[in-house]
Amino acid sequence: MTSKYYNALVHGMTVPVEMVTDSLDTEPLFDQLSTMLKLCHVSAGHQGLFGWLVVHGMYLAAVKRTKAVRDNGGAAGIIIEAKTVRMKNIIKNKVHLYLRQMFWMHSVVPYLFKKPHEATFEVMKETKLETKEKELLTRSLCAIADEFVLPSNHPLRNPITATASVLRNQLNKMSGRPGTP
Repeated sequence: MTSKYYNALVHGMTVPVEMVTDSLDTEPLFDQLSTMLKLCHVSAGHQGLFGWLVVHGMYLAAVKRTKAVRDNGGAAGIIIEAKTVRMKNIIKNKVHLYLRQMFWMHSVVPYLFKKPHEATFEVMKETKLETKEKELLTRSLCAIADEFVLPSNHPLRNPITATASVLRNQLNKMSGRPGTP
């Protein structure tokens, strides 16, 4: 008797709702960080950074099982390569990049991030950067700019002109330095 295996996550055409597929709008840095912050929840059925990591892990496990079933002579659904590539690219080009910025933000204003049992979609969608947090983040951005001797007109010194990509690029440069968190 041969086994049969079908997993809608792998073999179906649809992409799970938890996937962060949208790109950030071109807005000032703090608006983009607020959008990312809202994605830091643990509710199924809504786009979110952590949900996407979980879904991606489940996807990889189901792909592995599909291959194992086939190797053992069983029947399994088709692995859609385009979907596999898309999921990998989203993890690489969105989720990991957003998380890097959220890790930095957590180092400055950790109280904005909730513990898992509190970090529901409903709670996090109401979270926003207030004046106090913007001031703390601006000071941290200026400290980074000072440490790296960035020009006085560098966007990191003015969050209204900065975007998440400017912050991301600077964090990428910092990540290779010894002693950098």
